Amino acid sequence: MSGAAARRIDAKSCLVTPGWVDPQTHYDGDTEAMALIVGDGLRAGAVGFTTSRTPLHRASDGEPVPGTFADPVELLGIGGALGGMGAGVVGVETSFADEADEAGEIEWMTRLSVATGRPVTFALTQRDHDLDQWRRLLTAAARQ
Repeated sequence: MSGAAARRIDAKSCLVTPGWVDPQTHYDGDTEAMALIVGDGLRAGAVGFTTSRTPLHRASDGEPVPGTFADPVELLGIGGALGGMGAGVVGVETSFADEADEAGEIEWMTRLSVATGRPVTFALTQRDHDLDQWRRLLTAAARQ
């Protein structure tokens, strides 16, 4: 990425979370730039990196929050900053829409944890129409 920023924000003594960087609209180098932002955050005292992958989370304009439909490859790249520093936790909020989605989400989260050596957490959800979902998710996590 090159060029001047449209606006510079002084975030000294503020909690800075890179979730506003939209990995759904990306260009060459964006994943690396986002990883650098995560690294800067860790050096400044952040606990880690979080992403929301559920369509239930919406921005004030009603659009899905950044990350909802991000390719796992991008999230692996961004999360790589934690491995490079040997610090931090990745937190994921995901919809786990069905068993196939559960498997895919657990798979990329496992790849990220193995590749970086860092823990990955996810919100354990339960759907009223799928009373065994929590068991499947805990079983899948325990196998990893």
